[in-house]
Amino acid sequence: MKISEACINQAFLYDIVHTQLPCEADGIGSHCLSMAWQPAEMSKNADSLDIFISQGAKESVVAALHGLEDTVDIEEFSTCLFRCSVSIQRQRFRYTSPALSVNSAPSNLYDDLDTDFAIDRNFKPVTQLKLYDQGRVMFGCSMGSLMVWMTKTMKHCQSLLLIDDVNGVYDVGKNYVVAGSERGDVGVWKAGSKSHIWRYNDARRFENSRKTGYMAPEVSALRIAHGDDCAYVGDSLGSLSLCDFREPRVKMVSPIDRGKINSIDIVDNRQILVGTEKGIIATLDSRMMGGSYGTKVLNVYTPEIANPVRSIQVNPHNSSVIACSSNEDIRIYKADANGEILPVFTHSLHQSEIADYSWHPNREYKYTIGSLDTGEGFDTGEIQIWQPAIAKDW
Repeated sequence: MKISEACINQAFLYDIVHTQLPCEADGIGSHCLSMAWQPAEMSKNADSLDIFISQGAKESVVAALHGLEDTVDIEEFSTCLFRCSVSIQRQRFRYTSPALSVNSAPSNLYDDLDTDFAIDRNFKPVTQLKLYDQGRVMFGCSMGSLMVWMTKTMKHCQSLLLIDDVNGVYDVGKNYVVAGSERGDVGVWKAGSKSHIWRYNDARRFENSRKTGYMAPEVSALRIAHGDDCAYVGDSLGSLSLCDFREPRVKMVSPIDRGKINSIDIVDNRQILVGTEKGIIATLDSRMMGGSYGTKVLNVYTPEIANPVRSIQVNPHNSSVIACSSNEDIRIYKADANGEILPVFTHSLHQSEIADYSWHPNREYKYTIGSLDTGEGFDTGEIQIWQPAIAKDW
């Protein structure tokens, strides 16, 4: 499989563009599910960037994306976690030759480390990888539970469970972990006295759940606040709610009414971003959440073509730069001095739906993104590492 013609034609738009097939391992498919950058200071080699990748068979991708786990043979769910290293010594990811084949790329561009590093022994897809404690601990969601690994040894050290299955939506803060349940509750765990051990705190129900006949909405997005005292909750009805860890119930604070909220991220101490199923990106004032005045919408970006925003991520080094995934594309936006959100770049080199993506955590690569596509409809997924040339103006 060669680098796509689109990649060749658009190479001049990038300072960095590197594309690679996933690792191969016996009995494990090469369809991508999730990724997480390991901070550079935790890398084994100073001349490489390390990525944790969850991948599996096509059935794992279908089950994870479409909730079809009950229709597929459990033996086809096998998933593997890899820690992979991309060398930056030779060409710093720069795309140099239109004839470069992914399969014949120099071996030091992508060195597979420990191909049997960790296998999900439950034979379930592992999605939504998140790192904690500067990369020492990794979380992942595995169909109904949260799993915790120590990244140095990839030892599975804990599973976080709810009475009802975790629905695949969760977030990790400094001292808390939150996850949505299948029945619409928000499960909360708090860090215990021992290092990297979390104890179950409680499941918070929506405050209207006391009403007869009330059907709780699906928890579709979660984000723990910077202060680590509450979590913002998006739901399938398009409402934004607040889960105050000191309170027993989840309180709705703002009916966004612009479609199901798929993702939430934090801009700063006074603003949060939400991305919706209708493709809308909204900036909200978070300072009075939980009060009697609701939440003020500061800015709204409505695209000409309403592709759903699957995930939204604020750049950790420049909060005015935002990345959003939508189907096969990742779009970059920048907020101007007035807070207005403007599109500045579209990355459209992936062959199938985006499985996951992430800004690099280190300042040296502050506008570098790693992204995966599922490979659904193809023989394999694909890993891409890229940085727009326009980023130098940000």
